[in-house]
Amino acid sequence: MAFNIMDLAQGLLTPKNIGAIAGMLGEDEKKTTSALSGAMPALLGSLVSSFSKPEGQDTFNGVIEKADTGLLDDLAGALGGGGGSSMTSSGLKMISSLFGDNKMGLLTSAISAFSGLSSGSSKSLLGVAAPMVMGMLAKKKKEDNLDAGGLLNMLKGQKDNITSAMPADFTSQLSGSGFFDDLLDKAGSGVESVASAAADTAHVAADTAQQTVQQGKSLFRKLLPFIIIALLAWVLFQFFSKPDTVTTQVKQAQEAVTTTVKKVGDSALEALKIGDVNLGTEMTRLIGTTGKALAGITDVASANSALETLGQLDQQLDSVGTLAAQLPAEGRQVLTGVINKLIPGLETAIKTAYAIPGVGDVLGDTINSMLHKLTLLTKP
Repeated sequence: MAFNIMDLAQGLLTPKNIGAIAGMLGEDEKKTTSALSGAMPALLGSLVSSFSKPEGQDTFNGVIEKADTGLLDDLAGALGGGGGSSMTSSGLKMISSLFGDNKMGLLTSAISAFSGLSSGSSKSLLGVAAPMVMGMLAKKKKEDNLDAGGLLNMLKGQKDNITSAMPADFTSQLSGSGFFDDLLDKAGSGVESVASAAADTAHVAADTAQQTVQQGKSLFRKLLPFIIIALLAWVLFQFFSKPDTVTTQVKQAQEAVTTTVKKVGDSALEALKIGDVNLGTEMTRLIGTTGKALAGITDVASANSALETLGQLDQQLDSVGTLAAQLPAEGRQVLTGVINKLIPGLETAIKTAYAIPGVGDVLGDTINSMLHKLTLLTKP
């Protein structure tokens, strides 16, 4: 029978261990079991994503070397007394050092939304699950006489098993965040495909522009579909990307779209401009900044910190609305197409943020105002 890393992980989730974790959290066992069913493969998947390349492997090896394999023999005992608090604290430090606070915040939010655990309980559960996973891997490393590189190669060979073990509803909570891109082999290919799509569409648009000019037909009307596609390829990638994952391929895509606008001529450019403001560019900036602000929210405190930024963006939408009313029909059509494509992604980002207890109360009025203004911008 082929080895499956998830069989080892599942072996840790005995009724006794689940009961001990649920008792420490003060949560019921059903929710705790559900949370662990998402957390365990997600942590393993994050290791595959984060350390598939040489950079950072020393950090991984250092954590493995310090992992306590003994706690796997008596987790209930390790969590007793003050042990649970100590394990949670060290586990969260472990996750932060391996993956960073942003990834930990995304995972905490997804676990909470998927399982029904509170945000605090979800974070504490991660703090317990991490030492369990690392202890399990340290034991496997010793039993198979592997070095750190060999252990990572073993994990990479388990991608399919790890992915299959992730509950679909849990994975959907992180949709659009890029969390599982590397695990699913999309980190490079996804960026390149989006960049390539934008670049290819840009070249098609430019070529079509030249042909249209030669044929003496309406330049803008002929190119409108191509412009929308090229613009959306860039806008959608910007919206779903985290600030630290933008690559040279994406920069090339942006340059390709910019080149297209220049090549298609003044009529296309002017259709999106009011004075010195290009509303296509402005909407890209506003929606992208909104998505990044929402992605950075991990608790009520960070929601309050993001509120000022979101309030400013809400006010800027008023200015966009005033200017949009002055756009020609073709320009309004482009802007409407961009917004209609972006709203579903924005709603997903809002849903993820709202899954954190208390965040909806903090952001509700501002977010509702923004959504209302975006909807109005799509009206004729």
